[in-house]
Amino acid sequence: METITLTDGAWSKTIDISAVKRIMQVNEADGAYDGYIEELLIEAKPIGIPKAVIRECGVAAGGNVTIDGIEFFSALVNEKLKETARVYPYVISCGRELHDWALQYENDPLYEFIASSIMKAAIPYGFDLINSWLETHKNIEMYSTLNPGSLPSWAITGQRQVFSLLAGRENGYDISRVKDLIGVELNESCLMIPLKSVSGIIFETSEKWHNCARCKKQNCPGRRAEMTDEAEDMISSVEELERARI
Repeated sequence: METITLTDGAWSKTIDISAVKRIMQVNEADGAYDGYIEELLIEAKPIGIPKAVIRECGVAAGGNVTIDGIEFFSALVNEKLKETARVYPYVISCGRELHDWALQYENDPLYEFIASSIMKAAIPYGFDLINSWLETHKNIEMYSTLNPGSLPSWAITGQRQVFSLLAGRENGYDISRVKDLIGVELNESCLMIPLKSVSGIIFETSEKWHNCARCKKQNCPGRRAEMTDEAEDMISSVEELERARI
């Protein structure tokens, strides 16, 4: 299947101070930071280009889930994708342009925080690109995502699998392919650069799934689902297995 690259060059027309303040968790009525935010937005808007890359992959039936020839041993991936025929690995990024621009502020705590928030505010535009592509080209309106590193049952090393799927068998599963496409690379710790990037696997569903449902970070400002007692027991079991392997 073809790997699709999507970019949003029009984000500068809609990104505003309010969006950045929400990321910063600053009250809308508090104007103390408005001047600083506006100053950096004037710099960022002409260069910022949120990007996304996505690919349709087939899922093979069997013991463990196998996607486009890559076998997955993650309990979470196997649970959620065992009855799925097609999935869509993806990476979304604020873009290398914003990443490189923000480096100049790494020694100024306030400006670094605002620049980081501007980069983070670009991520939803990448999701908009993917939403539009899935609806237009695949007729998918509801889906859920699995994200490596979000839960103990799919470690951060799963980033390599996502990047390999986006490269495809025909490119030897070369993870550097994603950098060629949208400028995102993996370091030795499997963290993405630019840091304001998101990766995962999309699967069509009739019932929305959120990783938050099995996450112990109760005070997380991005929480979108409560964790059940059943989920907490499941997490404890996974953590015990992981400790036994060490």
